Amino acid sequence: MKKTSNEKALLSISEVSSIFGIHQDTLRNWEKKGLITPLRVGPRGDRKYRPEDIERIANDKSIMKNFDAPLTDDTGKMNLTQLKQFLWRSADILRGKIDSSDYKKYIFGLLFYKRISDSWDEEYKKVLEEYHDEEVARSDHNHRFQVPKDCRWEVIQNQAEGIGHKLNEIFDKLTNANSPKLDKIFDDLDFANKDKFPNETIQRLINHFSQHNFGDNYISSDLLGDAYEYLIEQFAADAGKKGGEFYTPREVERVIINILKPHEKDHIYDMAVGSGGFLLEAYHHLKNEAGEKKARSLYLYGQEINIGTYAIAKINMFLHGLDSADIQRGDTLADPKFLNPDGSLKTFDICVANPPYSIKEWDYEIFKSDKYKRLAGYDTPPDKNADFAFLLHMVKSMNENGRAGIVLPHAVLFRGGSEGRIRQQLIKSDLIETIIGLPPKLFYGTKISAIILILNKNKPIERKGKVLIVNAESEFVAEKKQNRLRKVDIEKICSAVEAFKTSPRFSEVVDIKQITNNDYFLNIDRYVDTSEKESAVDLDELERETTTIEQEISQLRENIKKLSKAIKTKGVWKNVLLKDILMEHKELSSGKEEVHSVSVKKGVVNQIEHLGRSYSAADTSNYKLVKPGDIVYTKSPTGDFPYGIIKQSKIKTDAIVSPLYGVFAPINKYIGTILDAYFESRVNTNNYLKPIVSKGAKNTINITNTVFLSKGIYLPINVDEQREIAEILEIVSREAYLYGILAEKYSLRKRALVQDLLNGKVR
Repeated sequence: MKKTSNEKALLSISEVSSIFGIHQDTLRNWEKKGLITPLRVGPRGDRKYRPEDIERIANDKSIMKNFDAPLTDDTGKMNLTQLKQFLWRSADILRGKIDSSDYKKYIFGLLFYKRISDSWDEEYKKVLEEYHDEEVARSDHNHRFQVPKDCRWEVIQNQAEGIGHKLNEIFDKLTNANSPKLDKIFDDLDFANKDKFPNETIQRLINHFSQHNFGDNYISSDLLGDAYEYLIEQFAADAGKKGGEFYTPREVERVIINILKPHEKDHIYDMAVGSGGFLLEAYHHLKNEAGEKKARSLYLYGQEINIGTYAIAKINMFLHGLDSADIQRGDTLADPKFLNPDGSLKTFDICVANPPYSIKEWDYEIFKSDKYKRLAGYDTPPDKNADFAFLLHMVKSMNENGRAGIVLPHAVLFRGGSEGRIRQQLIKSDLIETIIGLPPKLFYGTKISAIILILNKNKPIERKGKVLIVNAESEFVAEKKQNRLRKVDIEKICSAVEAFKTSPRFSEVVDIKQITNNDYFLNIDRYVDTSEKESAVDLDELERETTTIEQEISQLRENIKKLSKAIKTKGVWKNVLLKDILMEHKELSSGKEEVHSVSVKKGVVNQIEHLGRSYSAADTSNYKLVKPGDIVYTKSPTGDFPYGIIKQSKIKTDAIVSPLYGVFAPINKYIGTILDAYFESRVNTNNYLKPIVSKGAKNTINITNTVFLSKGIYLPINVDEQREIAEILEIVSREAYLYGILAEKYSLRKRALVQDLLNGKVR
């Protein structure tokens, strides 16, 4: 027998993106445009694709043409959403051809090249129209960047062969023409590698970027900068563990910058600048607070050891129009680049950093004999951990009124040895103003939680001799791969720091004397008590509630006895096909219902209430309607139910479930109750489903709703008998529910008695 399409193995979104050589976001965009419609599988609603749909797409050239189609309107301008989409498409061209951690730098390099070339053309035309003098129009002082004639974008656009070598040549010329401004920007790019970049691949990239003008008249610095930061975040997510090497979540940067509050003309320094996020956040913060003019008065400095990441940061500054930002390449611990004329370390108003955590390979020997006096008054950090080396560099880089924020692993709060002695020295010097414990899984590449240390060399008088310790470990929203700080979380943390007050179970103002008495350990749990308190229990009221429940249970038992004696066999029982007692209805969401899932123990349940968040698609218009009493079949294997779960909806309102679920209306309410009780059994459910379910790749359940209804179970035919059985089942369910409540009451009574005994209230 030929298998139906529903019985074929479904493909995951990652498998399909690999087949087409495109990013998963592109598939999601195709879905929005109606080019391909995936199934939604499992409690999370994962996208699964039919093989026949993939085959159709592969044979439809118009779809790939649609993929490459321009996004602009008649003016040639793109909004932010369109620009993000366009730039992410460029990544799809390289995806699968080179390592995911590498292709970002090529995309960024080409984007920057296209920007400065198109901007040069704009500047040339503007001056020419004004002065009608070609020599003046070409003059260097009329251009932000110098783009020689043989380096313009049209040159590479018209190149047919050897495009990679030509690009490398152009980048060398651009660097020389703009030295030292563009030094090292293109050093890590090699488009001449034919294994990575066949001529046709580079040609496709060039053609892609050639679709739009990236000059200032078409894309502002703010717009292009925002899109570039979006790309950085997407590449970080795509790179997994390596993403944490160049990207700090913007929310974490926002917390630190909001606390440090940059002022006009402040000098701001990031010793491990990464992609430049902290510096840009400082700029955006002041721009929002005081306007662009004052924001551009900031002096921005950064140093980065990785040449590729250094280039990302430099380009980031240029695309935001922050050409004056001073980004240097080098090892901050071994070779700091920002020095005073006398060779000492330059100091700054604000220092920020998210340095690499607990690196073992670093220049310990150089640091041990440090000529920059970063160890003055402090022990030497251990040779196998650089955390405190970065921290001491930051301390030395703060001016006399300097403020600083640094992200570090939790362990710096309690590790011993030389690190413990450094921590003691920092506490005694009263440099630490605030410690913030962050939630886990905020950072790419690690699941550990980190902390923020806020340092201040000129604490306000009321904060001297004190440290504010904040436990924000629970302030987040869980997303698919990473946790994230919400706006409300950021505001809560920053408000607590601003107030510098004790808040129960969240923050504690701790005197340095107390820290000293704790041997200079700073473990957050030592100072911020997040434990729940036992609420007072009225034992008399509890006794009354328990008695009432026991009386109801007793009455239910009597009712069961009476019904069991009264029930009469009204007729024969026979094997009834489910298709004769269940009718599939295909009513869809009206847009007002909440998304539900199916639980083994709780039946049809609200996703957010049961799972903590919704896993539904953004568009739920095709979700199936579930009415009170409906039977729902979810085809997601779970635990003791490897072929899915069958439950009756016992909620009193309409709900919606994934399109993959089967939803059926019973011929009467009694049948619904009986089926729900029958399929509550693992054995009954598995015995019914196993013969008719086929499992595809990755345990995918392949069964149509028609097949689901094709088997039968033994049931009474007489409706009165169905009613009597349903009544007994409902009473038994109520009894079981009350026993659960009663158990909770007994447990509560025990805890209350124990609490009273321990408090001395009972003797």
